[in-house]
Formats: sequence, structure tokens, C-alpha cells
Amino acid sequence: MLAVTHNQQVPSITLKTELIGKVTSRKIDTEALIDSGAEGIIINSCFARDNHLTLLPIKNPFPVCNVNGSKNTMGWVCHYTVQKLHIYSQDRRSYHEETAEFYVTDIGDHNIILSTNWLEEHNPEVDWLFSKVDMVRCPETCILEQPPVLNLCTKPKFPNRLPLTHESTTRITK
Repeated sequence: MLAVTHNQQVPSITLKTELIGKVTSRKIDTEALIDSGAEGIIINSCFARDNHLTLLPIKNPFPVCNVNGSKNTMGWVCHYTVQKLHIYSQDRRSYHEETAEFYVTDIGDHNIILSTNWLEEHNPEVDWLFSKVDMVRCPETCILEQPPVLNLCTKPKFPNRLPLTHESTTRITK
């Protein structure tokens, strides 16, 4: 399936997150893109290297492709890292926490991608119009401080929309 987009970008939601090292407890502020077109929880190899994350070898490495079907520059996913992932509410009074295994590969401009697997497991309520994400149905393996965790801290990215091909004749009146 192909999608036509302006400047190869589509409306997306990025969550402001914090990684906490499993061994060192060091905190790293970053962002995670919600991407229903990807599989696995993924962390950028450059981000992992620059932040000195502990990388573990994958027993059975596997090839990775980009969204356009081309081969990824790293070719194969050979490593993963285990990190605590915190996603805070806007007011930072409540948060979602989980221990996650991240596949390490090149994901371009993003540090973390939370994919279909993550979306299916957590089943968050997403309001795309207002870039609002609520964590109300997490699995028991997650920790929710003051559940449910509503109105997660997001960074909306809405590029310029494609122009309409015709003038709208519908008028909204009050």
C-alpha cells in the first residue's frame, strides 16, 4: 500500500519520554514516535551509542527494512538494549513506566519508535486531532503512578497538509 504525503511527512505524535538505565539508573530525556507502521520497540543506534547504553547481542539477528521497502543502512538487527521507559503526563504528576527491550538500528531522525506491537499491548486512547494520548489499559507488567495516566506529554508534528483538489461547498453555520 502506498501513501501520498507532502515532503514525505505525515501527521504524527511524539511522546516526551525518559529512559532510565537498568544498571546505572542514569536518566536520559528523549522523545518517542508513535508509529503504527513499524514493528518492535526500536531505538536509534546513534542515540544508543552516544548515550553509552549497554547493548546486548541478539541470539538470532534479523534483517530490517525501511518503511519504503528499501534495506536499512545497518542491514541486520544484531543488538538490543533493556531500559526502563517513563512517559509522563503533561503536569508530570503521573507517569507510565515499563521495562522494555529495544531493538537497535538506524531509524533516521527519531531516537525511539513505539510501534504496532507496543500500541497493541498498551492500547492507549489516542486523539489525533488534539495530539492527546491517555494510558488507560496497560498490561499488568506496567507501573502506572496515579492511574489512569491521562494527557501524556506530547510534541505534535503536523506538517503542511496537501491542498484540496476542489473548493469545499460545505459551510458550517451555528
